[in-house]
Amino acid sequence: MLSRVLLTLPVYFGSNHSRFLGPAYIASFLNAHGRECCILDEDAIAWLYHETSDPQKQIRTRIVDAIHEFLPDIIGIYLNTANYKNGLSLLTFLRKNFPEICMVVGGPHITTCFKTFDALHSDLFDYAIVGEGEVAFYKICQLIENKCHAHIPGVFAANHSDSFRAAHRIIINRQSEK
Repeated sequence: MLSRVLLTLPVYFGSNHSRFLGPAYIASFLNAHGRECCILDEDAIAWLYHETSDPQKQIRTRIVDAIHEFLPDIIGIYLNTANYKNGLSLLTFLRKNFPEICMVVGGPHITTCFKTFDALHSDLFDYAIVGEGEVAFYKICQLIENKCHAHIPGVFAANHSDSFRAAHRIIINRQSEK
């Protein structure tokens, strides 16, 4: 059975709200390779509830509902430095409430600060992607679908400390796509 993937963009309560293309690239790549993928933008959900008495509770309720509706095999959490604290809160919430779902972290913060993140939070994720995520995420899907373990360049498996090799990560040549 092919993986169902839910990619999440954690809420950012700052003044600069940008759309992050990384999760969209990953979703497009996974969809093109037969995986069902959905993006859940916690930041967009926050705007729906920003004037309620408990927006965080409303946001989390929407996320839980989306997970129960979509039934993902894998949840990916995009972490950049601006949304890091909220992303970590989301990751902790997801791990506590959905321990059976594979958690994958990635994004600029993981790529630049992985060793620190791993030292502090290795119990919260199953895989971390360092660098570009399209091919790496697809290969994680394949591992889960085939119920096996293998070295994936640029991916750290939380329960296999020897699997991290950032120097050999997969780099996508965007020029060859033209």
